[in-house]
Amino acid sequence: NEHNIDIEIKEYLENMKHYNNVKLNDDKCDKHKKEYLSYCFDCNIHLCQDCLKTKEHSYHYKINIIEVLPEDEKLKKIGNIIQNNKKKIYDLKKSKMERENKLNNILNNSIKKIKDIINNKKINNKKNK
Repeated sequence: NEHNIDIEIKEYLENMKHYNNVKLNDDKCDKHKKEYLSYCFDCNIHLCQDCLKTKEHSYHYKINIIEVLPEDEKLKKIGNIIQNNKKKIYDLKKSKMERENKLNNILNNSIKKIKDIINNKKINNKKNK
């Protein structure tokens, strides 16, 4: 697959730090405090209504954000998938803990039995002497 890229996790996280920015992910313009309507690919910035009025980006390659927003139905489906996955994760964690507890009980019982056997052998050895 031409879209798969192998990189180390550390490198990926370092690259993603660039996108972990409130201003980058915000829905409102810092300057005009209005919601973004467009994105200018020439300047790599979001534009609100007042930014567009400046005509500074009039001959730039832009896209209207509303045209690329997912439909409500798709958002609902994605939300349902997220909820289902959260439930699956919860169930898996619960199952994992139950198994860990069961295995710990088996381990502790086995350790106790081994200690009992060792103690019994010590007692029998003392009696035989």
